[in-house]
Amino acid sequence: KYFGRAIKKLEGLFRQCKELSSFLKKRVMIEKEHLRSLTKLSFSIAEERQLKFEGAVGDSWEELKEQLKYGTNHRQATITSLETQALQPLKRTILGELEAAFKKVTNEASQVIQGYNTQRMVLYKAKEKYKKHSSEWEASLLAIHHEHGGDWLPNARGKLLEKEEGLFSKMTGSREDYVLVMETTNWLQHAVFTNNMPELTKTLFTIAKDVIAILTGALQSFSYVEAILDGTTKQDSDVPQLVPQFDAESYCLKCIFGGVELEKVPQPVQFTFQEYFLQDEAAIIHIKKVQYQCRAKLNASDLVAQGAAFAHSVGSSYKMPNPHLVETCIEYLSQPRAFKEEGLFRVPGDSTVIRKYHSAYTMVADPNYAELQESIMKELDPNNITGLLKLHLRERPLFSQDTFTMIRGKHDGSDDKDKNLLPDVILESASKEELETLLKVVTLFCLVIEHSSENRMSSDVLALSCALSFFPQFKIAEANFVMLHFIDHIDTIKERLQEDTKTAKKPYDIAPGSPQQVNKVQN
Repeated sequence: KYFGRAIKKLEGLFRQCKELSSFLKKRVMIEKEHLRSLTKLSFSIAEERQLKFEGAVGDSWEELKEQLKYGTNHRQATITSLETQALQPLKRTILGELEAAFKKVTNEASQVIQGYNTQRMVLYKAKEKYKKHSSEWEASLLAIHHEHGGDWLPNARGKLLEKEEGLFSKMTGSREDYVLVMETTNWLQHAVFTNNMPELTKTLFTIAKDVIAILTGALQSFSYVEAILDGTTKQDSDVPQLVPQFDAESYCLKCIFGGVELEKVPQPVQFTFQEYFLQDEAAIIHIKKVQYQCRAKLNASDLVAQGAAFAHSVGSSYKMPNPHLVETCIEYLSQPRAFKEEGLFRVPGDSTVIRKYHSAYTMVADPNYAELQESIMKELDPNNITGLLKLHLRERPLFSQDTFTMIRGKHDGSDDKDKNLLPDVILESASKEELETLLKVVTLFCLVIEHSSENRMSSDVLALSCALSFFPQFKIAEANFVMLHFIDHIDTIKERLQEDTKTAKKPYDIAPGSPQQVNKVQN
């Protein structure tokens, strides 16, 4: 808004400068032609030898010839002054250097805005693709609901199920793409409105201020020369102030930039992920499908025999992060060739490669960790590994649902719901395993920020790029704050880990076969 207003104002100003330059050029040509005629006449009179006067008349005649010579020379100097002080600054500086700088700024701004609008269109298409695939998947679930009356039976396999599974896979892929594109768009928006456009606007302001200052000086010089040429004044002290002095900076802010404070330009709202919510009938079918798949893998007695970890995994939707995946990603990203990569954690990787790695870790019953680690460590693009880590911790958050419920209950139940208290509540509520994983992730963040001069990732940009991926259960502002707080206060995590006791039991502390575990399995 403000940049566009200034562009239009300056374009009009440059057009006026061109018109003024053309006028002054014609005026100088006329004055030079007049001067040549006057000079020729003056010297013809001065060289006239037949005209001779004596006495007082002779003295007057000699004085007149001297005045003609002086007047010619003075007019020559005045015209030269008009060229050097009025015409040349307009042509060389305003219509030369400053106009070239103006065109460069407008071209850069046009590229920035075009890139931003293109990214917004990519986000819109990714969102629409996700909605389209979600609605198709929902339609397949509703078809199953209609066919089987809301039941999910082992014999309900066939074309309907195959179609549903295929559409579910497409929906999952488009959902991940939508999240990655949204994160990229938010980062780009932050860069455009916090760095690119403010810097270009300041450059434009400097150009406008210089144009106004030079134009004012040229007009003042022209008014002075005009007064000399028409005989209004003969001395500098008698120059009329036809163009008053004024502050070019204040004029630019008020008349060109609309009075906006260049240091306090309002920021746009971040884009947020818009979830697609299933209709009740479709949601029922999806839940029963998941329950059927879980029962097909292990029955209740098997779960009791296997221990509480399986009971917790099947008894709730939460799955703990795969420690091998997290540690392998952090090991890879801790290499200089990775953490010095420009745009690390901001630039999206190849979604196909990311999903391939993630499926190998999470969808295979007994992953070959040695082969997976070797494959990841040979990966050429660090952005694929940051995408893998973000995707994994988005689907399997750092904090379990029980821990997050405890965090939310303590924070929302306190008298002061200030988000500044949230990190302390997290440290108090999280388990040892969760804090150890958090410490590894934050240590990686600190390493990235330490080399921000090479990877161009400040703490603010890093939080904006991936806070929601690492803390998906929190609101945007809370996730950003928590991430930045732990980066600045990483020692608080270390101190908490050094404490010997925990104030509350965690789900995986429940003994196998205990009443609490049996109830959880039955539920």
